[in-house]
Amino acid sequence: QPGKPKLRVPDQVNDETTKSVQAGLLALGQACFLLLRNRATHSLADMSEPEALEHLAALSLFARTVQTCTVETTSEA
Repeated sequence: QPGKPKLRVPDQVNDETTKSVQAGLLALGQACFLLLRNRATHSLADMSEPEALEHLAALSLFARTVQTCTVETTSEA
């Protein structure tokens, strides 16, 4: 939508790869929120250390990838 900022992954080898990486980043962000954040917030059970490290690794991958992105704001069409 015009005026709304969007994260854009850096250009890849071709347009299809860029679209694929963009879609993958969106899916990873949704997975981190739905699977990791919600479970950690709404569960009373403690997490094992290996499980916590796996969650941290997923969040780290997401955060590192987001850091490579640029913010794009489109003007009115």
